[in-house]
Amino acid sequence: MQTRFSEEVEITPGSLGQFDVLTGGQLLFSKKAAGRFPEPNEVEERFALLKDGKELPPVEPGGGRGWFVGRLVSRLRG
Repeated sequence: MQTRFSEEVEITPGSLGQFDVLTGGQLLFSKKAAGRFPEPNEVEERFALLKDGKELPPVEPGGGRGWFVGRLVSRLRG
């Protein structure tokens, strides 16, 4: 975030595996709501929309597997 947008970020530990990303009190991403971790660049892309004054689209829920596991399985399959 600092490199791409010159914005300072703060990481605050949550409880029970919580992973929420907020800016200015607005929720950018919630692991609990999505059922997954964010995909690469997903948080940054959502932040860019906010900076441009655009509305955030809903976060698509995961299918039970995170992007990392999906990529790993895909590579193992060849």
